[in-house]
Amino acid sequence: MGLFIVLAMGFGATLLGKRFRYYSYGTIAILLVFGALTSLQGGRIATNEPTPWAGIEERINIYATKLWVAVLAIGLLGA
Repeated sequence: MGLFIVLAMGFGATLLGKRFRYYSYGTIAILLVFGALTSLQGGRIATNEPTPWAGIEERINIYATKLWVAVLAIGLLGA
């Protein structure tokens, strides 16, 4: 699912101009960075060890995606 979200952001980046394109690329970068950080803790999650930052990293991914969708929707309403 994450791959399809990133693909949608890549294609959607061309819809609303230059500023939205840069915003989309920034969001994709955030998703890749925090996705990688979360995946590094996957082994610790599987063995039930403490992972104090995993929840925050996952939420940053989720909320960055939701914010991108909201900005896209607002931009399309104004178009």
